[in-house]
Amino acid sequence: MDTRASSHLADNTGILTFASDSSIYPSVFVGNGDSIPVTHMGHSFLHTSDKPLHLNHILVTPHIIKNLISISKFSLDNDVSVEFDAYGFSIKVTRPTSSTTWHRRLSHPRDDALHHLLSSHSISYNKSKSSALCHACQLGKHVKLPFYSSESNVEFVFQNIHSDLWTSPIPSKSGIKYYAIFLDHFSHFV
Repeated sequence: MDTRASSHLADNTGILTFASDSSIYPSVFVGNGDSIPVTHMGHSFLHTSDKPLHLNHILVTPHIIKNLISISKFSLDNDVSVEFDAYGFSIKVTRPTSSTTWHRRLSHPRDDALHHLLSSHSISYNKSKSSALCHACQLGKHVKLPFYSSESNVEFVFQNIHSDLWTSPIPSKSGIKYYAIFLDHFSHFV
């Protein structure tokens, strides 16, 4: 595994599942600044218990001292991450996050905002199933709760006032957590 390599490099075609004697690169530069010729290009796999991992566009350079796997290319081709520790490295398969999870993580944006982030490759999510209704968004868009039918009749303003004290789950910018609502029964003015 090489963090600086821009391509996978191999010293022979024996490890390739497919090889072509043509390459788009006639040579590559190695760490000491030397240019070494590329003779073939091909593909291979790393077989794991989870899924085969692709090694695309391996450049065969017989003069390379060690075979190299480009971490950036490997991560991009397989949607994985590579983590290093004192004992070596681990390959972690990144699973697509649902659009619902991204919706919640990003403070409940509209669908077009999520689609913009997806098209700009800022996030990725599986498109198989998305939640049409978000309970938190529905509550956040309510201006007032529905009124229930009442048998009492009023004939003028301020004859009957309803009030309620609410606790907000999120404090306002000024730190206020409570608010009071007063409703005139005759005019329904709040």
